Amino acid sequence: MNTSRRALWFAAALAALATSLSAAAQDVPETYEARFQKATELRLAGKTRQAVEIFNQMLEKNPGDVDALVGRGFCRLRDGKLDRALADFQKAIAASPSYVDAYVGASTVHRRQGRPAQSRAILDDCARACADRPKSLKYLAESAWREGHFKLARALDARHPRSPGRILVPRPNTVYLSWSHDWPKYGDDWDAVGFTFARRERPDLSWSLGAREYRRYGTDDFDVSAGATYRPRDGLGISYGGIFSDDPGFLAEQKHRFGINADAWRGAEVDVGADLSYYDGPRWSRRGLLGLRQNVGNWFARGGISAGQDSNDKDVFSYSLGAGYEKESRYAISISFSKGNETIEIERADGFVFRDDDVRSLSLQCRYYFNPEIGVMFGGSHEWRNGEDFRDGVSLALFTSFPGHFWPFFR
Repeated sequence: MNTSRRALWFAAALAALATSLSAAAQDVPETYEARFQKATELRLAGKTRQAVEIFNQMLEKNPGDVDALVGRGFCRLRDGKLDRALADFQKAIAASPSYVDAYVGASTVHRRQGRPAQSRAILDDCARACADRPKSLKYLAESAWREGHFKLARALDARHPRSPGRILVPRPNTVYLSWSHDWPKYGDDWDAVGFTFARRERPDLSWSLGAREYRRYGTDDFDVSAGATYRPRDGLGISYGGIFSDDPGFLAEQKHRFGINADAWRGAEVDVGADLSYYDGPRWSRRGLLGLRQNVGNWFARGGISAGQDSNDKDVFSYSLGAGYEKESRYAISISFSKGNETIEIERADGFVFRDDDVRSLSLQCRYYFNPEIGVMFGGSHEWRNGEDFRDGVSLALFTSFPGHFWPFFR
């Protein structure tokens, strides 16, 4: 009996000790490093609201905490709160004049607000503040590459040899698998499936290769595509895209598009280009392109015009208008409307005649990232011709990004 009582007493004592130890463990305050790490992980995962709550608590205890200021600044930058983000970065710079990330954040804000001169100048200030810190300058060079300040990045690389294992683009390879289906008012449904491999060799250089198979109007078509973009300097890009079909029917046998993209006034980008397409006739379709995009925080509006002559030497003109919202590495949504004319060649008993169709379309496009490596794009569209419903369409594309070198000399 006494043995049983002693066993029960011993068990009760162990339970009480375990309960007290558990309570004591819960009362132990979380370390600064653990809280900062948790907030940083939330920020990188796109959970900015929870991250800001932790950064705010850290700043309540220490208003001069530059790590928390910079972390909160990047959260606000991602949420499109540009003025408040800039205030955090400026406070961090004032408290720690050699804090590279604070300069990078402030530079990004100025760029997003359409002030490229200030954006470049603040990174030049950082280079001067870190003149006697080679490691900081190497880190600044990497940041300048990623933020598109190629002139400064190349200059820093020339003065300070880059680290052998430097990776400017963590996941440079992206694969897209696409599918689309259309329901025209007349005739068979349209289908298309495609595959694209895109490679970002450096922040200033990217290229892509792709292939698609179409079925429209009872005809199977197959094409391959290739494209490249190079940014020789800050705020300026040059691009080319080409499509080549094996059996030209509904598709162009060749299609070439050249473009130049440049930063303009505050928050605006301008695109100028040309489109050359060759079908199975003796002439090329020639069109000039002009586009404008205006960014305001995470919102944007865009418009474009296309004018020239088609392969039948008929004048063609179209315009488009659109708007949308995007949150970096999380999601984006946009809607657009376009209107233009298209000449249709019709065969009759007495020869060929041309009909000038009025074409209008409305489309909605969405992009969502499940995580930084995997995402999906989907959308829908409706087209009218000469005031009548012509077709409805849906599209879907899955994409994934992954690391790896394609050619060693691009490292």
